[in-house]
Amino acid sequence: MSWVSGVRLRLRQLFRRAAAEERMAEEIRFHVEMETDKMVREGMTPGEARRRAMLAFGGVERHKEELRQGWRAPLLEDLWRDVRFAARSLRKSPGFTAAAMLTLGLGVGANTAVFGLVSATLFRALPFPQSDRLVTLYQNDEGSGQERHRIPWSYSEFTALRSSLSSLSHLAAYYAADANLSGAGDEPVRIGIEMVSASYLPALGVQPTLGRAFLPQEDSVPGAYPVVLVSHSLWERDFGADPQVLGRRILLNGVALSVMGIMPKGFRGLSGEGEVWIPHAMAPEVYFPGHLTTTEQFLNVVGRLRPGVSLEQARAEVASVGSSAAAAARQRTGAEEEGRFSMALLPLEEARRDPATVRAQLVLAGAVFFVLLIGAANLSGLLLARSVGRSREMAVRTALGAGRRHLLRQAVVESGIIGLLGGALGVLLAFWSIRVLSALAPERLGGARSRFARLDPFSTPSVDWRVIAFAGVLALATGVIAGLVPALRATRGDLT
Repeated sequence: MSWVSGVRLRLRQLFRRAAAEERMAEEIRFHVEMETDKMVREGMTPGEARRRAMLAFGGVERHKEELRQGWRAPLLEDLWRDVRFAARSLRKSPGFTAAAMLTLGLGVGANTAVFGLVSATLFRALPFPQSDRLVTLYQNDEGSGQERHRIPWSYSEFTALRSSLSSLSHLAAYYAADANLSGAGDEPVRIGIEMVSASYLPALGVQPTLGRAFLPQEDSVPGAYPVVLVSHSLWERDFGADPQVLGRRILLNGVALSVMGIMPKGFRGLSGEGEVWIPHAMAPEVYFPGHLTTTEQFLNVVGRLRPGVSLEQARAEVASVGSSAAAAARQRTGAEEEGRFSMALLPLEEARRDPATVRAQLVLAGAVFFVLLIGAANLSGLLLARSVGRSREMAVRTALGAGRRHLLRQAVVESGIIGLLGGALGVLLAFWSIRVLSALAPERLGGARSRFARLDPFSTPSVDWRVIAFAGVLALATGVIAGLVPALRATRGDLT
């Protein structure tokens, strides 16, 4: 039997305790009655026969305890009994319980809120299939100083990259901006748009839930294919979730476009602000009328690694084709120094994290940890004062036979319950704190924001399962540690 099956059996036996006790008592009665009937047939009186049967059987309670040891779960039962005792004890002292919860809850809440920020930036993956295969490409201009500047791509550079890189199954370009939308609702509205290449959605592994994505030819001839994709929220808000919306025309900056598809719920593009998507070939008509040239550098470039191609192999290919791009950049800018321009490839997960933001968050986490230490020290003081007031109770219980280990376990369980209660309060405080911190400084705390890739929504802090688990473990550990010293002191009293 595996340990999982053993635990399951123990739990089942624990919750069927009453039925098991009844069956055990019935079995003992059966054996005693059988022995009594046998002695009665041998000529004894019923009273004497029962007395002798009981003597022959031995102590009933001893036999019951021996049988219980075969199917009971001592640790679970003892722990449950300690939990019930601690709950009754804390209920009798509501003032102490509230003060302890508040003391610990403030420290846990502050640390949980900051962990929510750090978790969203460091641990939350991009919401795309196999997001670890997504990469971004950019050019570096190291200039004359030490600071390195990232340069976006022009459309001509993007097309050259697309034909040069074989390690990427999809290479896509996008640019985020705002535009005026009319024809969808009652009044014109200002919305976020993304101008994308036809390979943008295949690169991200996303397809419309209604309709179709852009076709390659729709991104080839400027202004020839006036088509658009709309977000699920815009479809519900301005089109009333009408399934017959496909083919309907809307006006984007005064340009008529036909709706070709509805994007999945929650999808807002890599900018996190997109509500409509147009092919890049329509950008000169919609957003840059008469101004956009193929050498204008404003595009972000992302791609997806081909199956079987490693990141190192893709970087090696980028380095091999980067020399020609660097030479073109030097010629374009008139730079003379060799090595000033370079091309780099980074995993999109890594590129979205601003090192300065991560450092600021870690420094903030270290600062609020001291708040938790202060709260733990205050909680330990409260528990110590409470243990002094309960010294007579502990002495009486020890005199009645309670061992020090048992008393110590009960004290630790009580401090652990205080920790969990403080953790629950801390999670509630974290809900409010995260919203306040995000509203006060979304760019510094909520994630990286730059003119190349605005990825705030993917690192927007929230209270998810990681944050709740962190708060629970932190609160329980702090409560137990804070209560350990008072528990040791309270259980070593001198009965004399």
